[in-house]
Amino acid sequence: MDLKIVKILKEMPLKDYSPDYKDAVIVVWTNPSRVIRNQLREMKTELFEKVSARSTLMTEFSKQKNDKSSKELKQIEEKIQAEADEYKVWLAEWNEHALGWYANIWSQGTPETRWTVEELKSIDQKDPNLLAWLFDRTLEMQDLKKG
Repeated sequence: MDLKIVKILKEMPLKDYSPDYKDAVIVVWTNPSRVIRNQLREMKTELFEKVSARSTLMTEFSKQKNDKSSKELKQIEEKIQAEADEYKVWLAEWNEHALGWYANIWSQGTPETRWTVEELKSIDQKDPNLLAWLFDRTLEMQDLKKG
């Protein structure tokens, strides 16, 4: 049998977040390919690994704090600061990539329903709870919440 896979788009009513949004909806692509689904899983794994490594570094620093000379501590602190700066850059890039993933998922409908990363950044600045809710609802609609 030759089954043509269709792109399934469903509306996510924003009134479920707040009745103030009335009839506003976001169109969600609920059956993206495995490749696209795996992109998000890989991003989540990468984030978890970076955060874990950063946490381990800070824990090790705290443990060694009392055992080091002031010169050694200064060197360790400089290393931690340099890594913190690199981490901030990496996190900004990761965030941009994640927002791009969601913008793609929400931009499969008609042109007037499409989103940009800049628009999502604006939502994040104005109402971060809304953006978090949109992320969660999208994953629920795609049944990706568990993974």
